[in-house]
Amino acid sequence: MLGMDAMYFRAVPNANSEDAVIFQEYTLYNVEDCGQQLKVLMSDTSYQGGDYTAGLFGVEFQPIPEAHMPITEWQARYPQNTQPQKGDIIYIQILNKLYEVTSATVVYTAGERPMYFKMSLKMYAPQASRRENEELRQTIEDMTVSQEELFGETISQEVADAVVEVETAYNTTSTVDPMKEFDISSIVIDELVGPAGVRISNAYYDMLTAQRNVLYHTPASYSPESERPYWLFACWFRYVDNQKKKEHPLRKITYFTQDAKYQYFRLETPLKLKDGDVVSITKGTLISVTGEITSQFDECETAPIAKIPLAEIQLMERKLKDWNKTGPFKIQKSAVFSIIRSDNQTFEITVNPTNPKIKVHFGNFIKEVAMTSDTSFGKWTYMMAGLTNNNLHLFIEQLQRNEQTGYTETNVIYNKEVKANVKKAGEFSFETLEIPCNGSAVNLRNIRLYESEYEMTDDIAERDALTEITENASKLIVVDAPNIAQKGDFYSPAR
Repeated sequence: MLGMDAMYFRAVPNANSEDAVIFQEYTLYNVEDCGQQLKVLMSDTSYQGGDYTAGLFGVEFQPIPEAHMPITEWQARYPQNTQPQKGDIIYIQILNKLYEVTSATVVYTAGERPMYFKMSLKMYAPQASRRENEELRQTIEDMTVSQEELFGETISQEVADAVVEVETAYNTTSTVDPMKEFDISSIVIDELVGPAGVRISNAYYDMLTAQRNVLYHTPASYSPESERPYWLFACWFRYVDNQKKKEHPLRKITYFTQDAKYQYFRLETPLKLKDGDVVSITKGTLISVTGEITSQFDECETAPIAKIPLAEIQLMERKLKDWNKTGPFKIQKSAVFSIIRSDNQTFEITVNPTNPKIKVHFGNFIKEVAMTSDTSFGKWTYMMAGLTNNNLHLFIEQLQRNEQTGYTETNVIYNKEVKANVKKAGEFSFETLEIPCNGSAVNLRNIRLYESEYEMTDDIAERDALTEITENASKLIVVDAPNIAQKGDFYSPAR
């Protein structure tokens, strides 16, 4: 047995990945950033993973190497009641070899006292179930001499005639998308099945838990004179905030000022409001307006100021003249969320689940469409919004289960061409699109933005809603079916 210095990295189980039912194991491990210097004993230092000999009785593989570590050596660096376990990484410095632990047991010797750990090892290989951050990988890179450093020039000469770089790269990954940035931990595997058992989607984004926006690097421009003047946006979404928003009294709402797009009102309410909060102001079933708190007048005002679009003001005035003087009102923070928006605010789709509305913004064209009062976005809802020659076509349907047959069915809850002057959209462009994660209690899947030479029809919407793979991706600016990659970083084997 030879004593050797080693650098040891523990793979700590992720508590959220415990399988408490069948295998009693963890499915996800996080490797610690900083390794510990330890001493181990090894008897076989010539192990090479995959070596074998062919004999009379068949193929014989090289025995799995073992390393022994005194218990006192371990306890001096790690907490009590812990021991080496499957997935730990160990680097033997004098051998310049990187191993991982496949199993570990306690060995009892004199007086049945625990003396050391016996660890079975194998050559190190990255695994999708073991998270290794960039600091750890850089540490491993600094400690080891890679195959590329030893034979890089020779290998490069051998593959000089190859033209597909990804096929010969020594460090490629299946989790990096050059067209999209996202938080992979926000993806939830959950199959959505439509009528006749047809799979619509395999996973969705949970934007309530996402740590960053979903960002699409897809520059595009719109012109009504282009060969593809019809833009169609489609996605499946679900509102998941089940907490009922508390209503507060609104003692008084006073007209303050007005500009080309908004009227501004001073609000007297005990509800604490800050810049950017979206609020819903109601009076029974007659009055219902949505406004946004703005701080542009803070230097001269103590009460919060809400800006309300002129279109909503005009609608309220038609219902009840001088509506803002007819209190008392109720006010609550609204759950309005943006499904997708461009970097320069020229394109945006927003949903108000409290007072069911969908707002469509294409260039200079903005239209808010109200749903029926009993509409609930708490179930999976498909939406397609498209610009036609003269109007805005909005198609919305939901999945529901038929309790008599047990089958999933679709229920169209809105399908109309809203009269609107879509020619106002004009020409516009953007560099990026994003799905914001600022606490939006929404799940999203199958996000698509088409540019087409054909107008939106019911048949196009119904076919797109129940299709996991689009029929013509060449007409898509964005096509995103969120999914977790089947494997993590891949390192090509030695040649």
